[in-house]
Amino acid sequence: MKYLEKWWGWGELDKVYPKDLTSHIHNILKERFHLSSHHSAIPQEEKIELPTSRLSTTDFEDLKNISSSATEDHKTRLCHSLGKSYIDLIEARKLKRFYAPDAVVFPTSVEEIVHVLQFCKTRKISLVPFGGGSSVLGGVSPEKKEDHQAVITLNLQKMKQIFEINPLSNTVHTQTGILGPALEKELNQKGFTLGHFPQSFEFSSVGGWIATRSAGQNSTFYGKIEDMVVALKILTPQGLIQTKTVPASSCGPSFKDFFIGSEGCFGIIVEATLKIHPLPQHKTYQSFLFPDFLQGIRALSHIKKLNLSPSLVRLSDAKETEFLFKMESLKKDFFHLFQKKFFSFLLKKKKINLGRASLLLIGLEGSHKEIRYLKKQLKMLAKNTLSLGSRPGWKWHKSRFELPYLRDALIDQGVMIETFETATEWHNIENLYRKVYDTTHTILGPKALVFCHISHIYLTGASLYFTFLTQAKNDPILQWHQVKERVTKTLLQEGGTLSHHHGIGRDHKKFLIEEHGPLFVETLKEVKHFLDPQHILNPGKLIE
Repeated sequence: MKYLEKWWGWGELDKVYPKDLTSHIHNILKERFHLSSHHSAIPQEEKIELPTSRLSTTDFEDLKNISSSATEDHKTRLCHSLGKSYIDLIEARKLKRFYAPDAVVFPTSVEEIVHVLQFCKTRKISLVPFGGGSSVLGGVSPEKKEDHQAVITLNLQKMKQIFEINPLSNTVHTQTGILGPALEKELNQKGFTLGHFPQSFEFSSVGGWIATRSAGQNSTFYGKIEDMVVALKILTPQGLIQTKTVPASSCGPSFKDFFIGSEGCFGIIVEATLKIHPLPQHKTYQSFLFPDFLQGIRALSHIKKLNLSPSLVRLSDAKETEFLFKMESLKKDFFHLFQKKFFSFLLKKKKINLGRASLLLIGLEGSHKEIRYLKKQLKMLAKNTLSLGSRPGWKWHKSRFELPYLRDALIDQGVMIETFETATEWHNIENLYRKVYDTTHTILGPKALVFCHISHIYLTGASLYFTFLTQAKNDPILQWHQVKERVTKTLLQEGGTLSHHHGIGRDHKKFLIEEHGPLFVETLKEVKHFLDPQHILNPGKLIE
């Protein structure tokens, strides 16, 4: 249960960022948004009211006989009542929850899950699979169907056994409740890596990654999670499904792809065989300052055309670049050189205006020979840029999992902060970027801060990740819905995908028909109805 206490305690920003830096960030936003001294932190757990459990005494006793880990404990129900969406974080600051699981179960075996599934089927109880609880789209909210009497959350984190690390086949066979750090530690000790590092890495599970089709920060080199899945074992209300552990097959449509991205609605993913890679001999970073975002985008496109394989790319637009430099301005380190006359001379020589500049971080992995080759090619691509060396990349690496802490603290201080992520073809990136940027400012006004970066690139296109900050209104949830509706429609109308790696959950499901079309959505519904006839699994997510 320690992870729950740590996860629930997100927002203790001073433990992550120095006080002078957090104060500086707050002062920048306070001046821009005219923030009040209002502070809305998460209240103490014992003061938060939960709805009374709807499970009868008999039902709970029967559940305990199936799984001794079943609990109606207040703290455990509370920790499973929310994920990490903006709405969840607003609700977390209220003294009353209107939704919470009626019980939480921590199974330790496949057999135990089978019995829990049967229990829920016969008693008409909804069941929500739960990995690390890091969904930012309401994917683990404890909703129940109207004709169901209760909802149980199934926390899989005790299902964390690694069955085999196979160095010959380059695979790992594991239970899916294992969290990212635990799996990566075991792989590293054997000389391997999965190469999957989403921002939620510290708190998310293998099952959660698969269920949401997630991407890691190094996906440009290692691929997204769907590129890593070799085979799956899934428990459905209709029975067990196990796909073959083979490198490839031409036997019709891939059944495992119905479950990669299924968000626990079709079945519970209990085991996975994943591709692994030898640990790279060396790692380093290169960073460049481009005159503008568009020139950086063109360079990224050329990287894929030349079949280069950096482990990471992260290109920030002008506003994000400017804000990153402001955040670092108090530190007496490399970024402090931006204030120096010598650095100003170099910028002038390269004809780079910091107000329009775009920062590119490149991660390199491999042998010394491979890294030298990549550096040479990048240097050729990055003409008319200012090379910043490796230090900015290493600084990013050190704090790459810490930004959610900053988000929580800013919400406490009355700032609305949310993200949108999408992907499109190279020829459409500039258009989509401008349309989303303009739409967000039209809704929120000129003082809103809108940032964008590209962090996953392909031969045909790339992802765009938008972050916006503005002053929260008296009804922040209504404000969020208004922004969400307009910006999402812009993404879809202008040729972007609904989500590149966050998934669908509760917040995106109404737009799924625009993403895939009515026939595909109806097909998903038929699959759902066949595998889960009583619709007990994760109701309210993925599809209506």
